[in-house]
Amino acid sequence: MVNTAWAFATLEVLDDPLTYAIAAQALESSGEFDARELANLAWACATLHCAHLKLMDAIASAAIRKSRFFGAQHLSNTVWAFASLAILDSPLLDSISEAASKTISQFRAQDLSNLAWALATLNIEDAPLLTAISAASRLSLPDFQAQNMSNISWAYATIGVKDEPLLHAIASKSMPRMNDFEKVPQNMSNLVWSVSSMQIADAPLMAAISSASLRQMTSFDQQGLTNTAWSFAKLAFVDGPLLAAISAASISLMHYFDGQNLANLAWSLATFVLVNKPLCDAIASEALRKISQVATQSLADLVWSCAMLTVYTSVDVSCLSQRLFYHVALLVDALPRSLDEDDRFRYQSKVGELQIVNLRSGTRYVLEALGIRRAPVDFKQRAVLRIRSLSDAPGGERPVGLGGAGLDTTRVFAYAEYVFGSPLVDGHLFSECGFRGCQRTVAKRSADGPRRPSSILRAFRLPNSAKVDRKLCAEFQVLSELCSLFSGAEEKTPPGESHLVGVLSLFTTTSPCCSCLGALAQFRLLFPEVAFEHGQCEEPLALGEEHAEQTSLISV
Repeated sequence: MVNTAWAFATLEVLDDPLTYAIAAQALESSGEFDARELANLAWACATLHCAHLKLMDAIASAAIRKSRFFGAQHLSNTVWAFASLAILDSPLLDSISEAASKTISQFRAQDLSNLAWALATLNIEDAPLLTAISAASRLSLPDFQAQNMSNISWAYATIGVKDEPLLHAIASKSMPRMNDFEKVPQNMSNLVWSVSSMQIADAPLMAAISSASLRQMTSFDQQGLTNTAWSFAKLAFVDGPLLAAISAASISLMHYFDGQNLANLAWSLATFVLVNKPLCDAIASEALRKISQVATQSLADLVWSCAMLTVYTSVDVSCLSQRLFYHVALLVDALPRSLDEDDRFRYQSKVGELQIVNLRSGTRYVLEALGIRRAPVDFKQRAVLRIRSLSDAPGGERPVGLGGAGLDTTRVFAYAEYVFGSPLVDGHLFSECGFRGCQRTVAKRSADGPRRPSSILRAFRLPNSAKVDRKLCAEFQVLSELCSLFSGAEEKTPPGESHLVGVLSLFTTTSPCCSCLGALAQFRLLFPEVAFEHGQCEEPLALGEEHAEQTSLISV
């Protein structure tokens, strides 16, 4: 029975009546199967897309009891099968993790990549097992095929574990074998997506992937095209011939693009300010045709990209903007109206419902709802110069990427100037995303001296980026430090009853994320009489405004 299922799966013969008949019979005998039979049966069910939940549950129970008899291939095939069928069985995964950690040295290349792929697919960050997989993989890399390297790098990037020794080793081994990657373009696009997501800036690897991609461009599907374009933009690796080839190939496949494909490609063009009117028109037209299917985050990315490229398209995309601002209005309605936990949770829930991380062009409308004005140009120019002087990165607020484009999508800075209180206290703050603490200069301080950052403000993790600690956002750190400074001027004033008067100017190099918008709302509730203004690089203007006005700050 198990052998029959395995044979049909190996031959990729789909016969649903037979498959489910075998599954029903196997359910009655699952307790009698040995380790090999259990692993083979699970693998066959997954390969034949047979999600027989009662049988899979029985396989899991039997596998846990007999886990000590499972070899490396049995373990990897079993976890691969459950991940392929999207079945999260925690007791089984715990059992497999424990057994695999003890026998990891026996895992072959395919076993290791299957195990890592399954963890990523099920969104499981098992740190000890991932460490063991990494060490074993680096030792076995000479035996890895292109798909093994692609899958394992994809897995670590998807989980969000930046294992630099592993990723650098894969990059080094993949370059001389790029011909093997060319045979399956998805392997190339997965590899470049992985290293760019993890911010592994390996110029020789990017150049090798570019050359190989150009040779196989006609074999790329829409996902491969957009992943590759996004990856090169993410690392600011400017490659004119590759981008031109992706543009040409994308136009012919545009009707296959979904909302995220359209948004990623548009974002790549806007990041590079790549002038390609036919492609811009094609993206805009396709987005309008599929507007009802475009998720909120993709819509925000599209609106921002179209605003940046508005002079390069003749298509009226105001409908995209209108649809985005409908979602923005829902978010504005959910903004905290008090410092109560229930109010904060209502806003957080709405962000989760909309599946939004950053509103981009829609951010200005939320800021206006909070009474935060657009900062004047002279402050933005001064902020840019200060960030350049305070940052250790070439190019300051826009550090130079791999391609020398003056772009960096991975580092985010915040700068603030403030004046408040009587006697007067003024100064400025500077922070970088990902680093705790702010650089601060204050003209006058209270007698107690510098204070620890306030814990009054609350951040939260955002959808599709749950592993990012939003307390480390540059603007959140600045706001927390300001809460400490401002609260120090009113020692006995309860939160939310401040009458402190002052002026705060905040500059960020990108638009604040939705968690930081929530923090801004909390800050306004804490200090309602402090006049607040905000500015940023690439100020997201409403569609239809002059493109020259948007680019003026870029060349400051």
